[in-house]
Amino acid sequence: MIIHVTKDNFKEVVENNKVVLIDFYATWCGPCRMLGPVLEQLDKEVDVVIAKIDCDESEELAASFNVSSIPALFVV
Repeated sequence: MIIHVTKDNFKEVVENNKVVLIDFYATWCGPCRMLGPVLEQLDKEVDVVIAKIDCDESEELAASFNVSSIPALFVV
């Protein structure tokens, strides 16, 4: 399942799922757009929650993970 996450629902998404793959991205980022189809295919093949976080809209979340470049992937 791919979920778009913000600071408002981040805690709920992470606490309600065993494994979450977090994808920090931006709409203007070329490599992020290239990673999109890969994550969509992964979603079809593996039972994992994929949380997509737009760094431009959720700067606080990106900072809390020390994201310095995107795309950035984390597993929690």
